[in-house]
Formats: sequence, C-alpha cells, structure tokens
Amino acid sequence: MATMLVRALTLMADKTFRDTGYTLGKFNDRDDISDWAKDSVAIIAGEGLMNGREKGIFAPKEQTTRAEAATVMVRLISSIANSGKR
Repeated sequence: MATMLVRALTLMADKTFRDTGYTLGKFNDRDDISDWAKDSVAIIAGEGLMNGREKGIFAPKEQTTRAEAATVMVRLISSIANSGKR
C-alpha cells in the first residue's frame, strides 16, 4: 500500500522523493518491513499519510482494515489537493 501511495503522490501531486531523510526509526517492527518497501514506508510515514498502529508498530504483514484504508485515502486526497495540482 505504501508503494502505491508514493506512486500516487508522485503522479498526482507532482512530488519527488529523493534524499528525504525520512526513516523507519519510529516503528518497532521495522525489520519486518520488506526491503523493497522500506523506502516507500519511510516516505509515506514522513509525509504523514500512514502513522502505523499503536505501540509503535507498522504491522507490515497484517491486512489493512477498512478504517485504516479510508483514513489513508482521505489523507492522500488532502495531500494532493494541498499540492496545488488538480
């Protein structure tokens, strides 16, 4: 999901993400995040679209709930709208 969100922001909000300085440090289960997804998770967390679950976990191997998906979509739409590109 994080990788798709980064792609959406790149296309719709005309954002680029190079050397952002975002890290996975706030997630206690960061070692469970697949290597191919780590950059995207760091970016999306840094952009405030995903904050993880309680107790500092991201839960990368768990399914996203409907409520979590809806929250992320609202944040994505808001981020795109605030970028000035429509």
